[in-house]
Amino acid sequence: MGIIIGWILSQSSLLVSSLFKAVPAGTFLYIAATEIIVEEFSVSTRTFRKFLLFIAGIVMMGLLLMVDSD
Repeated sequence: MGIIIGWILSQSSLLVSSLFKAVPAGTFLYIAATEIIVEEFSVSTRTFRKFLLFIAGIVMMGLLLMVDSD
């Protein structure tokens, strides 16, 4: 039922469609920032390597956003 309602509403306007994409993306980032990253950086092994991979992931998401917006 929820999938059908979401599909119908997402076809209605760009604002609603953007909202339906933003909510799960925000949820994913919130969980990643508050749970996973904190737990990973609390262990002091390979901290610099973890930080570099974290920054690389942020850069990749930014590049994907730039490619998708064109």
